[in-house]
Amino acid sequence: MALRPLVLHLPPAGASPAAPTAALPPGQPAPDAAELDFRRRVCLQQAAKVKREMDAIEGRARVAQRWAQALPALLQATAETYTIPKPTNLDRGAWAAWWLAQQAEPLPEAAVTRWHLLRARVAALTAEVAALADGGTLPQA
Repeated sequence: MALRPLVLHLPPAGASPAAPTAALPPGQPAPDAAELDFRRRVCLQQAAKVKREMDAIEGRARVAQRWAQALPALLQATAETYTIPKPTNLDRGAWAAWWLAQQAEPLPEAAVTRWHLLRARVAALTAEVAALADGGTLPQA
């Protein structure tokens, strides 16, 4: 009962809260265009660097996937090649099978997590570049 007067000021159920406006009051000076452009270029460079790191992770994942696809045939060929052990190479067949299996391992969880974090960073940098390209105004929700 004590909170009843406050409840009357709440928005109706299901109504979304009003989006905050991303504008300064009128009469403010224009932003420094050179500084905004500099930040935009910095963001573009950072995004390019992050994309290169993402590409490297994606490349390692694709290579591992190709090894995994070829692994059964490679293991079969390894088994056929090393069926007769030579006195100097008793463990070579086992080592070759282990090495082939290592090449086909999927990315570790840390690398996959890193890729997702990098993807989020690229999205954020791309949004910042877009916002700075139009004079630093934020998009309205």
